[in-house]
Amino acid sequence: TGVQTCALPISSVAGILNNTEEHTVEENLKRWIADPQEVKPGNMMPKVDLTQEQIDGLAKYLAEQTLD
Repeated sequence: TGVQTCALPISSVAGILNNTEEHTVEENLKRWIADPQEVKPGNMMPKVDLTQEQIDGLAKYLAEQTLD
């Protein structure tokens, strides 16, 4: 399995991922990773075939990162 990359600037998805009114950042990341087109139709990120365990782990890891 290859690593998927996306050339979108972080600002293009930051608003979606940081919407804390309804969901935490980690919950938003899970939704985004599982089905990007459901979250923001027409975006360039493909849907990647991942297990729920992989989605959970990836979302947790990304949510813990900071932009320095």
